[in-house]
Amino acid sequence: MGPETTSDDARMMKLPRERAAFIIPTPSLELRCPGKSWLIGLDLGSEAMIRSICAALAITCLSTSASAETCVASRYGYSGGRAAPGERLDPNAMTAAHRTRPLGSRVTVTSHPTGRSATVRINDRGPFVKGRCIDLSTSAARVLGMTGTATVSLR
Repeated sequence: MGPETTSDDARMMKLPRERAAFIIPTPSLELRCPGKSWLIGLDLGSEAMIRSICAALAITCLSTSASAETCVASRYGYSGGRAAPGERLDPNAMTAAHRTRPLGSRVTVTSHPTGRSATVRINDRGPFVKGRCIDLSTSAARVLGMTGTATVSLR
């Protein structure tokens, strides 16, 4: 197979943060996902085969990486203030603040203590308290049966 290659010899394509990374040394392909890794020997003469394997493994990796994020949620209910994109905060809306999820995206939040779930729209940035990952509007916290903070899963 030839001498081993180092990471300096590999071409790397980075996918969205903490999703996956392709390292293509010669003559094999290594695909790394959080918690998984595949190493496949390749015939580099077949570029179509390499592309189809990369596509299939990327789809597999990205679908398995979409597991739930478990963290501590808190409630915020300040009406009248402004969210990051400028919209007014409405404690009666099913909204939330998250540090990294895209604004406007929807997240299903499941409370561990109560087992209840709610889908919220990310409309703000935060929380800015260490150890917490999401701030829920008063209405969303009420649906989840939260009083104060709670451990939740995000999907």
